Amino acid sequence: MSPDMHRLHHSRAEDESRRNFGFCLSVWDKIFRTYRATPHIAHETLPLGLTGFRQGGLIEALRHPCVISKTALEKHLKGG
Repeated sequence: MSPDMHRLHHSRAEDESRRNFGFCLSVWDKIFRTYRATPHIAHETLPLGLTGFRQGGLIEALRHPCVISKTALEKHLKGG
């Protein structure tokens, strides 16, 4: 799988972000019908990432999984 093929997975467009999960082999995406050859716009102008997380930088990117896990644990402990 080429970087361009996987880059589509990081698109802000929901129908594209749920595709091309593989990073080495595209065979799994082809088997599970999640493969897409090209994005809806050119790779050079394809907006990437989640809009709510564009401001944080590296520290926020490293911190985010911990925050999500903490929130999920708290919800679980409250019975939710």
